[in-house]
Amino acid sequence: MTSGGVARIVNDVHVLAAAGMRRLAAFGFLSLGLTTPSARAGADVLTRHDTSEAPVVRVVGQRGEINIRTWDRNIVQIESHSPDETIEEQYGVMRFGADPRSIPIVAQIALRPDGPLVLPPEEFVVANVTPGAHDNVLVRTHFATTTVTIPATTSLLIVTSTAGSINVDGYHGSFVVSSRGANIALHAMGGAGFAQTIFGRLEISDSTLDRIRARTGVRALRFDRCNVRQVEASSVSGNVVYDAGTFAPGLARFATQSGIVAIGVASGGVAIGAHSPNGRVFSAFARGASVAGSASDATATINGGGPLVTVTTERGSVYLYDGALRAKRNLSADWSRPLRVFAPAPSPSEDTMTASPQPRARLRAPVRPPRENESLPPRPAPARAAPNKPGSPFTSIERGAVLDR
Repeated sequence: MTSGGVARIVNDVHVLAAAGMRRLAAFGFLSLGLTTPSARAGADVLTRHDTSEAPVVRVVGQRGEINIRTWDRNIVQIESHSPDETIEEQYGVMRFGADPRSIPIVAQIALRPDGPLVLPPEEFVVANVTPGAHDNVLVRTHFATTTVTIPATTSLLIVTSTAGSINVDGYHGSFVVSSRGANIALHAMGGAGFAQTIFGRLEISDSTLDRIRARTGVRALRFDRCNVRQVEASSVSGNVVYDAGTFAPGLARFATQSGIVAIGVASGGVAIGAHSPNGRVFSAFARGASVAGSASDATATINGGGPLVTVTTERGSVYLYDGALRAKRNLSADWSRPLRVFAPAPSPSEDTMTASPQPRARLRAPVRPPRENESLPPRPAPARAAPNKPGSPFTSIERGAVLDR
């Protein structure tokens, strides 16, 4: 691709992103109609705010760890443990009409040697929020580990962070979780949501979802022990795995451009259509399944068939099996790549794109005056940043940082 072509793509995406931000502002997720913010700082920040039964909660972070929990109280509780952190809080009211609202998902983009990597803008429809006024809570954190406990009846949850990690546990409702570089973990979720990270891993476990749109840029997207009615999961160059899961009647699509896709069915009838024009389709069923087709195009009928699941990878392979992949024995070496998806996710500190140490107070040793006729050692030269590692495939437009897969 020529530099002019790259420039046009980058410009188009930035135009779309700007338009999305304007729509976010119109929707109310930027200003939120909130009151004057309050800031709290200290080694242990603990605040509580009474809310209505179904508030809207938004948490915005930079490079710390964000944990979202739920409880059966109409209270939003904020905990943070950092001597240098300041937590900002804003409160207001948001009104919803009878018609569903659509939340614009802003585009994400990064450069790589063979052209820009783009997660294009999308829309997420919020359809199950009760019309009327809802208390609106905005929490803004920076580098600390912050835990926000929200009412279990929260109608809409939005969590965004530049990097670090995002962990949401036990929320059932409408949600949007988005990051450029954070690892995202969603556990015991319900309802409908949108989740994306361009440089981090996305893991969804033990969840029953009516609708989920999930996407990653370069790292793995993994479902563990989930049941979904409508799912669209995709990655640009990461692997996509749906392990030990079940499907309710609805739309199910899994796709990646250059990664692999692995689908493990725990129980129930499913019909899977697998397409891999430049790879192969592998299967490992113990019983109750029939596989037909060619090495690159196959259909699998499991337990008599059922919901249709579509699987596509442009330059990888497809793996179909029953149950949990890690429980399989005597698999051939061809299955090593999907098994690697279950290795622990790299922490943000190990990833050059998402690395950002939390701020710490700097302590200086006491300086004594020089003794008579004593010569002081020369001051060491300041450390210089290491050059980018050659051959690294991904470069951020925003920071010029390099990511190794």
